[in-house]
Parts: sequence; C-alpha cells; structure tokens
Amino acid sequence: MAVHPLPSISPTQEVHAALDGLSRLDPGGLSPDGQSQLLVDLKRIESRVRAYKLKVLNAAEKANTARKSGHADTASWAAKHTNDDGRDTSRQTKLATRLSDRGPTQRALDDGDISPDHAEIIVGAGERLPDGLTTTERARVEEDLVDKAKHMPPSVLRQRARRQLEALKKDRESIDAHEEGQIADEEQQARAHTRLTIRDNHDGTVTGHFTLPVFHGHLLRKIIHTMTAPRRTSRNDTNGTGGAGGAGGAGGAAGHFGGSKGADASGSQSSGEAGSVVEDLSGLPDPGRVAQGRRTDWANAHGLALAELIEHLPTDHLSPKTAATIVVTLDEQVLRGRIAAAGLDTGEKISAAHARQLACNSGLVPLVLGGQSQPLDLGRGNRLFTESQRTALATQHTACAAYGCQRPYAWCELHHAIPWSEHGPTNLDNAVPLCHRHHRMAHDDNYHHTRTPAGEYAFIMRH
Repeated sequence: MAVHPLPSISPTQEVHAALDGLSRLDPGGLSPDGQSQLLVDLKRIESRVRAYKLKVLNAAEKANTARKSGHADTASWAAKHTNDDGRDTSRQTKLATRLSDRGPTQRALDDGDISPDHAEIIVGAGERLPDGLTTTERARVEEDLVDKAKHMPPSVLRQRARRQLEALKKDRESIDAHEEGQIADEEQQARAHTRLTIRDNHDGTVTGHFTLPVFHGHLLRKIIHTMTAPRRTSRNDTNGTGGAGGAGGAGGAAGHFGGSKGADASGSQSSGEAGSVVEDLSGLPDPGRVAQGRRTDWANAHGLALAELIEHLPTDHLSPKTAATIVVTLDEQVLRGRIAAAGLDTGEKISAAHARQLACNSGLVPLVLGGQSQPLDLGRGNRLFTESQRTALATQHTACAAYGCQRPYAWCELHHAIPWSEHGPTNLDNAVPLCHRHHRMAHDDNYHHTRTPAGEYAFIMRH
C-alpha cells in the first residue's frame, strides 16, 4: 500500500484556519435563532471530527503503527500523542475497530448526524441481537437505531436499543425476553465492576470513590436528594423561603450560612417567647436557599447528608456485629461533661461533645472507664430508648422538638432531657426527639438550650 505524506497545506491546517475565522464571530451578537443554529452546527462539526479521529485510530490499528513506534498498543500510542487518558483512547480504539462493518452507522457518524456515543450504543446493540436473524433483519435494526439516534440523546437511545426487536415487528413476549436478558447481563457486569475505596486524609476527613450498580446508585442519590431537599415553609417563615429539610445532619448539615438572635430555625425573623432566644450560627450551607449573596454548596450538603445516613445505618443484622460497630472509649468524667477527647477502636479520636451525642445512639458501643481506667460500662443496658418507646413517642411528636425545626420525627434521635450520665431515666417523660443537628447542639458546650412552655427546645450560643 502506498504511503502518502500530508500535503504542504493539509486539510487539518484548513480546518484550523476556518476555526480562526469562526473565533472572530461574537456569539453574543447573534439572535436567539442564530445562536441555536450555531450550536447545532458546532455539534455536527464536533461529531464529524470525532468520527474522523476514529478512522485514524482504526487505520493505525490495522497498520500496526503502535508497535512500529515502540508502543504496546494503539490506545497507549494515541494517549501519548494526544495527552488523553489511556482509558479513553482504549475505548475509542475498540469502537473504531467495531465500526468497520457498520455501514449505516459509519455513514451517519461521518456526516455528523450522530455522535460516537450514539454509535457505540448502536454497535453494542447489534452485537447483542439474538442468533438466527438474517443479514437483512440485522441491517433493518441498525438503520432503525440510526434513525432514532438522530433525534434523541444517548441516554434515551440506550433504553430504546434494548427493545430493538420492535423494528422487526416481533411479538411482545420475544421483545420483552430480549430486553430482560440484556438488563440481566448489564446487572451482572455492574456487580463485577462495583468498587469502593476509602483513603484517610489525616486531617479529620476521609476521601472515597465508589462505583455501584445503577439501581443502588439511583437509590442512594434519591435518598440524599430527599434529605437535602428544601423543606416545606416553616410556620414562622413569613418570607416563604423555607429551610433545609434534609442535609440536616452530621456536623450541622442543615445549618444556615449564618444567623442572629431572634432568627428561628428557618432563618427568618420570628416573634414569640422562644423566638428571642433561638440562635443559628452553624455557619454551614442551608440546602435549598441562597443567603448572604452566596449559593448553597450542594456538594457539601450532600456529603453531610451521607455522613448522617451512615451514622444511622442499622448494624444489628450484621455478623459479627463488632465488625460493624465503633467502640468509643471515654472517661466517665467526659461522659458527665468534662472536656476531653474520646478514643475510637480504629485508633482515631473524636471530641467529647461528639462522643456524648453518639452515646445516645445505637450505632456505637461506649466503653466507659473509671478513675483507674477500668471499664465501668460496656454496652447499652437501659441507656437506649426502645423501639416501643420510639413508637409511642411518635403519637406526641411529628418533628424535631427544636423550636422552628421541621425535621421529620422518623429521622430524629431520642435525647435524654435529664442526661443519662446524670442518672436521667430512659422513659417517655425524659425523651426528647431531636434531629441530628440539634442533637449535636444539645451536647455542644458552645450552646445552651431551654424548654419553652410549648415543650419545644430553643438553643442559644454561649458568649
């Protein structure tokens, strides 16, 4: 095969020159219709350039260019020359070779009518067609998917491609069975690719990365979004801005950007006896609202919601249970109010306030030490409220008992009004439902709380 160098003025140089001319066009000076048309044209140009890049990769693969230049494969060769990630060039190279016998798909890709993302879905769908179909039937399915790809995004095309036998007018049972088989295969592959890594940053945080099956990922996202969704407007929120119903948890996720005395838990000015003492100075984002000219940091809110979710996960069904339980070692005097860090069985430490707050929950076992560091109490005993007591208390409360807070009762933790460490009883008269954020404040020495005549709890910051 003859080898031809690039001409003195290559087509790529002409493309660059055309782009230089395009860059002198001010999109802001175009009409809405003009901007729309420009966007469509640019998308088509982008698809055509990506399509031609696939042809280059396929040609390099056939010519064994990578090995001739000392590279392991075409993907690594392409990554070296383009500064792309090897994972991306590997995927592109595989698609380039798979496209070689897909005439309708290749033509639509060359014309910029579809993107490589569409093409990858179409090629994959063709490879998953059942045995026994004729060449004509396979071509008809491909052409049908190409036509659909011209009018829908890849995410929608992927779902439609599972029912590609509809193009052949197959009976519904056959179509359903084929779709079910594809989904089952995808789920099996998803489980094989599921991963979780957690790294200690040694600064009080850990960083993690996970890959989950789509069902579990969507379920987690739905839970997190529910927790961080703007809550219904509180009864004292005359501005109708509402507050944070959801992230309200770990470290005060439902806190506001800032507050002042006289502001209720939703951040609006309130009236009444308790309103004069409520303080909200958590300094954390309040999901669902904009305050002091700053937008909500949703990533932070979602992270705090995840922390709250993890802290509330039940571990009773796990075996051995100690493997899923954090043991907190704390001095008896710390439990009774002295400020000193508590140790975890993982080797880390947490604050005294955090340890006292966690001691109210069932997700942890407190190991209380006496003056000679001898264990005085290991476990729960009658320290925790029972499920029956929690159910009974639901008839008296529908939300967090903190003034102005509308965190649902189901997500509240039961707090001892008279602290258990001060011999407070574990009964309904001494039980106070508090959301995670207000429960932390109840154990935070920086806050003082009082009970209003209506039975609600108001928090003020100590000065």
